[in-house]
Amino acid sequence: KQEGANIKLMINNDMISHAKTNVSWVVTVNPYDNADWLTNFAVKLLGEYTDLSVFINATQNQASDSYSFWQNGFPCIYFEEAHFSPYYHTSNDIFSNYNFNYCAEITKASAAILLESNDRPVIPAIQLKKIGNAISVAWEKLKEGNVIGYNVYRSQSTKDNFVKLNNAILTDTTFLDSTLTPLTTYFYTVVSVNSFYEESMRLALDSAILLSKDKGILIVDDSQGEILSPADSVVDLFFRQLFNQYGANEYDASVLGDVPVDTLGKYALVVWHSNKYALSTKFFSSKNNVSQYLRYGGQMLFSTDRFGFTTEHSFTSYAGFENGQFIHDFFKIDSIYKAASSRFNGAKAVLTGYPDLLVDSAKTLASNSYHLSNIEAIFSIEGASEIYSYNTGYDSTTISGIMKGLPVGVEYIGDDFRVIALSFPLWYMKAEQAQAFVDYVMQIKFDFQSSVLQNKNDLANSLYPCFPNPANTEVSLKFLISSGLNICLDLIDITGKKIKTIADNYYTQGYHQLNVNIEDIPSGLYFIRMNGKGVSAV
Repeated sequence: KQEGANIKLMINNDMISHAKTNVSWVVTVNPYDNADWLTNFAVKLLGEYTDLSVFINATQNQASDSYSFWQNGFPCIYFEEAHFSPYYHTSNDIFSNYNFNYCAEITKASAAILLESNDRPVIPAIQLKKIGNAISVAWEKLKEGNVIGYNVYRSQSTKDNFVKLNNAILTDTTFLDSTLTPLTTYFYTVVSVNSFYEESMRLALDSAILLSKDKGILIVDDSQGEILSPADSVVDLFFRQLFNQYGANEYDASVLGDVPVDTLGKYALVVWHSNKYALSTKFFSSKNNVSQYLRYGGQMLFSTDRFGFTTEHSFTSYAGFENGQFIHDFFKIDSIYKAASSRFNGAKAVLTGYPDLLVDSAKTLASNSYHLSNIEAIFSIEGASEIYSYNTGYDSTTISGIMKGLPVGVEYIGDDFRVIALSFPLWYMKAEQAQAFVDYVMQIKFDFQSSVLQNKNDLANSLYPCFPNPANTEVSLKFLISSGLNICLDLIDITGKKIKTIADNYYTQGYHQLNVNIEDIPSGLYFIRMNGKGVSAV
């Protein structure tokens, strides 16, 4: 590497001559994570040119000469005998104790890699991207080997029925496919073509789906009780009421199973909630479908208990994540942390506009001082934002308050997709504050508008319905403004007469909530009127 050697790949044959029998030969293929394509290439060539069965090792072998090449970034593959020699490094390590027909068979794979890489070089990877109502297929130009161009193939199956999409051989390295049916999963592959018009193996394979997003919101119920064992119907009602004014359909994952991608793709927003630490939750097994949905323009609000376990089946108190892992790529989370002793009583907003969220004592245990356990901190990667911090009734110097101030909410509002992830169950939060949170993210982050808002022509300047309604002693007022300005809030009666001014102040851009005492107001029907420069709502 220091000399700048032009090394395209490293093939390692190490211990390849010992076989227990003369039949049913097996070769171990040791893969490396910087060259998945090379592993797949080798397996295909073993099937085409040899009679060997293949065992793929689950871990990267650190004892071989190929390991240092991998450490320096070179693509590697390592072939090894399946039954390790009992004569290794002994005086019996001699020719007569080895099977050179078996050795030759393994060596064919290395020869095939070299010959095919020159004569019919494979495309290692492709990149799919949604552009309008089309899918763009892109790949790296092959600079070496016998290549005159490329062909692009598509199928609705990973195994067969691939149809060539281009008429003439492509010399460019991009292709735009606009012949798509929404909610259909398509699999793409690209092959090189040599001067004899022979095609390379179909190695790189990826899938895409064109979302329709014409049904609004899908609430995925992945909750199964937990603290105080709430009935599933009660939890369902809670979320139904939160999203009632926006319109939503429901999907019970515990009954219906994994959510198909063509179901997810019908919706502009998926709300996924899970309250219980259990292997039976369906998010983990639905991740591939969720990743396809988000990858091609979806939006998700995700709320769960024991975040690391639900998303990645991580049992540890700390875990870090890298490119290629769902939690990193789609929830934009770098790492998670949990202190088993720490106790959580709410989420404190750290990003302007979000309301604070407090645990509802009616849904928790007095024996735990109305706190929740096992709430994990989630740390965002660059490009995402942390929106909430861990709050607790305990001092941060105690074991119960040790996680105070750590992030428990992350948002990613990108041009490609949008996600808001909470590492605590929204179900356990106070209903009025959960409603304020939902209203804020629905209108500001996900571009939905409530069907009951009066100011229908301006999503950002909005006056919300009062809570509770009816009210006796106090009422909560909520409003959003798109820029800082002076806002006047008046209480008026049914005739339009002003009863009193609630507030007349300058407010910054974002979400605001006021609690107003109404004990001195006679019973009756009243309205809130909001006025400001360019803003008027009742």
